[in-house]
Amino acid sequence: MQRTMIEHEARHLLAMANEIILSRPESAAVLSEWRENVFALLSDISRRSIIDEAELDRLSLEMRTIWMQIAHDHTGHHLKSPLVDETVILPLGQTHNLQYERLFMPRALERRCKSYRPQIRGWASSHLLFRSGMAAISSIVQNIQAFFFSHGQREIMVDFFGGYFETQRVFDLHGSSLLTFRRHAAGSDLYDAVAQGDGDVLFFEPVSYDWDMEVVDLDILIASIGKRRRALDMIVVDTTIVGDRFPMQKFLSALPRDAAPIIAHISSGLKLDQEGLELANVGIVSLYCRQVDPIANTAEKFFRQLSGHRKVNGTGLSTYEAAALDVPWFLNINRFSEHCRAVFENNIRLAHALVPTIQSNDGIFERVSHPGLSSSAHLSWAVAPFVAIHFKERFDHEDTHQRVLAILLENAAIDGINFLGGGMSFGFRGHRFEIIMPEKILHPNGKSKGLLKIAMGRRKGPMADAVIHLVNSLALLKAEDWVS
Repeated sequence: MQRTMIEHEARHLLAMANEIILSRPESAAVLSEWRENVFALLSDISRRSIIDEAELDRLSLEMRTIWMQIAHDHTGHHLKSPLVDETVILPLGQTHNLQYERLFMPRALERRCKSYRPQIRGWASSHLLFRSGMAAISSIVQNIQAFFFSHGQREIMVDFFGGYFETQRVFDLHGSSLLTFRRHAAGSDLYDAVAQGDGDVLFFEPVSYDWDMEVVDLDILIASIGKRRRALDMIVVDTTIVGDRFPMQKFLSALPRDAAPIIAHISSGLKLDQEGLELANVGIVSLYCRQVDPIANTAEKFFRQLSGHRKVNGTGLSTYEAAALDVPWFLNINRFSEHCRAVFENNIRLAHALVPTIQSNDGIFERVSHPGLSSSAHLSWAVAPFVAIHFKERFDHEDTHQRVLAILLENAAIDGINFLGGGMSFGFRGHRFEIIMPEKILHPNGKSKGLLKIAMGRRKGPMADAVIHLVNSLALLKAEDWVS
């Protein structure tokens, strides 16, 4: 079984390299030695240990380095303010005129979005790429303000359901007497606020990126939208942590006809879209509107404004970032879905393994958070690329946190596990952990609550098994073992 998993990962890496070579034949030379090393691992049937899986980690990062050099070779010689009529040629052959890098528009990559986020019957769609997910969110917020204020509209209220701390910071930054943000900590509060109809924009995460990870019930949300006396100006959905699982077609089809003139779909394309290799930060925005006037005209004007905004504030991709993202598997819906599936399966497996251990053992942990453990687990978007483990309050302090980190790192080193601390992210090929201290989550005593976040990657096999065993063993330690 372990050999099968290691072989599967090796063949997957080879397939990724072969896609590069097929799309860019001259890459064969620089990938030849790398491919020989992968074939050598494949041909030795005795290689099935954690050490051999660690070699796959090294090989995946080596392939990344080779590709990043290819991207640099295509763009590194261009000045940011080039001579007249310079042309950028991306690695897969698409050409772009380059007048000034801040004005660069990655049209070739944006065209891929037409198959990545397919056309939905009755709806027109347009797609834009930004320099990061946060750049996309910030641009949406800034342009909501400029677009609707230009029509003399009164104060705009944004109803927000979600928990990602950087999104909240963007809202704090842009909040004013003319644009206010109202965060709803519970889904029930959101549904009530939407139904009452005093908000103008709805912004939600299908699974709240906080540490309880509540799942939005779309049926209730859509019913709440249907109760409003006036239409929303815009609906924004951030699907970064649920990957391909949000049912956009179902959502759009079920919306009341006059729900909102524009629906924006935002996600970070760094996390789950790049096979865990993090080639470049990128934010993906898709705008949907019904294919009727004057709604389509409103959406088209907003799209043009949003697109042009990138040129002004530098939130578009650089030529190097576009070249790094010009791999065949980026914005490929099949590869994206397969990567999401593997990551989500590993994380729910960890969550299910930990629940009985924590519930039956008097240790340092109080509970596990994951949407797949909730009453909404039956919903297709009740997924997450990480697991949050809550400390009991009496153990939630710096000494315990440091001991937990030390135990995980020491045991991972002894067993040869590439279980890496830090990273502040998820969706990798391997597995990571960190202690986080969210500012918005407090104990009754007013101190920040600490959490152990485990982000299982896509690989199954001996390393995933060892990580789950290690974290479970940590949860098995008795409370008295932690008292100095």
